[in-house]
Amino acid sequence: MALGALLVYSRLLGMGAIWEGLLAEQYLRVFKNAVEETTELLGYVLIAAAAVTYAARPQASSGLGRSVSIL
Repeated sequence: MALGALLVYSRLLGMGAIWEGLLAEQYLRVFKNAVEETTELLGYVLIAAAAVTYAARPQASSGLGRSVSIL
């Protein structure tokens, strides 16, 4: 989901033709760039949250009495 937001939605929302069609005379490139960058940031935050959640989950013991931690 996060990768989809990053790769697909940020590119779709960053298309200038969409914003030019919606905003006509009020179109400003800075607005399009802000929307595109915000969507990319959301994707990166979701990916980071998933990575932290994955790293923080309890590790199963290997049967040898030791466990491996990536942190």
